[in-house]
Amino acid sequence: MKKERENFPLEPKEMIEFIFKRLMCGNGFIVRDNQIQLSKKIFDGIKNNNILICEAGVGIGKTYAYLVASVVYSLYKTGEKKSVSIISTSSIELQNAIIKNYVPALSKILVDNKIIDKPLSAVLRKGKEHYFCILRFKRIMNYLKSSDKDIDKELLNKLMGLKIGEISIDLDEYKGLKNHIVQKINVPKGCNYSCPFYENCRYIELMKYVKSSTHDFQICNHNYYIADAIKRYKGKTSLMPEHSLAIIDEAHKLMDAAIQIFEKRFSYEDVLIIVNVLKSKMKGNKSYLTVQKGYLDDLSLETKKFYQGLLNQLKNIELEEDSSQIRIKLGAYERKILGNIILKLDKISLYCKADIENRVSLKGKYRKRVLQALNEYRITDSLDDVRRFFKKVKREEYFL
Repeated sequence: MKKERENFPLEPKEMIEFIFKRLMCGNGFIVRDNQIQLSKKIFDGIKNNNILICEAGVGIGKTYAYLVASVVYSLYKTGEKKSVSIISTSSIELQNAIIKNYVPALSKILVDNKIIDKPLSAVLRKGKEHYFCILRFKRIMNYLKSSDKDIDKELLNKLMGLKIGEISIDLDEYKGLKNHIVQKINVPKGCNYSCPFYENCRYIELMKYVKSSTHDFQICNHNYYIADAIKRYKGKTSLMPEHSLAIIDEAHKLMDAAIQIFEKRFSYEDVLIIVNVLKSKMKGNKSYLTVQKGYLDDLSLETKKFYQGLLNQLKNIELEEDSSQIRIKLGAYERKILGNIILKLDKISLYCKADIENRVSLKGKYRKRVLQALNEYRITDSLDDVRRFFKKVKREEYFL
């Protein structure tokens, strides 16, 4: 987006003032001294490659402050490599506003006044689960067309009416599309070159376009930004192109996003599900079943004691109305019970494993059946063999 610098103010900070006080003011924007000072501070942080933490009050205009700072940095920086900026926010509303309102408005002012020679470009980045997969869509449509169920016919008519994939592959743009349907037609985690539509895949083409370094701004949410950072740390292919700066807007929500990605959840309901599923498979009064049921009962009791101990601590904590999370320090009692829960889970796992191994051993009850099954299906390390196996033994709707 660079132009010849002969008509520019000599100093970048003078350019920042010129943009706000002359150009933007001349297009109906109000001059705010705090906004200009904030933009200059952000520019210094970018120029000096520093981490800058700013707290901007309501109405200062922080979004234009960091957009102008990043544009001016790109105008004055030396070297031919394009400056790419990442902007991470917590809300989809702000992401859409940056792409549809803020960047186009600033771009028009700068182009009209010949500060830049082509419009600024901003693209929205989000996970593949938000996008349309032609392969999965064709599968579900073929199934729905062959079904005689009224509910399937209704869904078929709805999907045909929405014209999914014809206008856009962004599934977020199709209002009224329920999440359980989205999960059946979106791009799967295992999307790769083995797909028969890979060569002409619109999602792959979109990814090539948005990952291009020709764009000035890459807009994403905090979860996507952290996911990119994790991939870079692990030496994997990054989600974002190489960039010169990252702007974390609504940074007070960044910690929540990090917790959501890195946390490990453990709930009383999780244990109950494990216990109930295992118990549902234990029919009869044989001695080994009695032992297994005893292990499960012990696990349920220890888990109940653990969470009851946590609930007792809440009685002494004054909660705020908008509290979404509560910090509780595990005491020696809770830590001991948690250790017992882990030991009991390990014990149940080892017992189940030993039981299975015993059943398929040389004198095991099910050894003959297992060997017969192995004769029919050979051992393989080829994914193509696995795919053929599933296609052979599963009905088509299994893959929807």
